[in-house]
Amino acid sequence: MPHLRLWEVDVPAATNPTNKIGLGGHIFIGRADSADAAQQAAHAAYDKALLLHRAGQEIPRGGLGDWDARGLRPDCPLDWTRATAVVWRSPDGPLGIHNDL
Repeated sequence: MPHLRLWEVDVPAATNPTNKIGLGGHIFIGRADSADAAQQAAHAAYDKALLLHRAGQEIPRGGLGDWDARGLRPDCPLDWTRATAVVWRSPDGPLGIHNDL
């Protein structure tokens, strides 16, 4: 089994056609064995969360290192063609507040 590292996938918002200013974006964090796998997992979490939201269901929180889409903004489409993935580094160090992933 490959070593799964914690990755951060940054996905910018698509341009809002009614306003030329971008709407921000979304950051996904979870475990994967490569940047490509991280982007695929983040996209799958986003797709699942969007389906659940449209069905009126709650978006579940992922477990330890699982991918999820907390804070999803359905009115803010993401531009997955510009997504980037990097190995995640906690700004708080190895024992920081982000260790609940």
